[in-house]
Amino acid sequence: GELAAVRARAASVAAVLALPSTGTAPLLQARIEVQAPGKPILDLPFVDRDLGPLAPGTRLRVILENKGDASVDAGIVHLPLTGPATRVFPPFEGDSNRLPPAAPRQVSRFEREFEVTAQGIPGAPEWLALVAAPAVDGALPRRFVLFDVLRKDADAEHERGGSVAGRRGADQAQVARISWQVAPGAVR
Repeated sequence: GELAAVRARAASVAAVLALPSTGTAPLLQARIEVQAPGKPILDLPFVDRDLGPLAPGTRLRVILENKGDASVDAGIVHLPLTGPATRVFPPFEGDSNRLPPAAPRQVSRFEREFEVTAQGIPGAPEWLALVAAPAVDGALPRRFVLFDVLRKDADAEHERGGSVAGRRGADQAQVARISWQVAPGAVR
């Protein structure tokens, strides 16, 4: 039962994690701040990396900034191996996932903070996945395939995402994944 569910979940997560990494200059300045209980904040670029085991109570803050002169469509999803995927950016379904260009003396910015908890299978990996692509003038913000893991019926045509970095324009997309595991011995 639980093993079959974990395998099915792993297959859906694998499709997102298989997207090619960014090969060019990033469209957004993305970073993650990591603060374990009683420790100073680590400020790291949001690039493909493994944070290793994190203690419950560790705070993670995701920061996206568009300092460029063009709009960028972006999405971030939290993908635990067990449990439901959750939207990080945009925060709510129906919200725009477009970061407008920077205005003079003002950067387009998004921040979201959350805490590592000991839910699910101990030691199971979790990921934050980021995808961003240049906005198309006059078009609605992209619906990234990244968000398919959040949909109730991803097989329905109207529920599927409309864009993914690997389909076209991969050389212009920004893709990154950060992983971690809840430290062993964590209390649920």
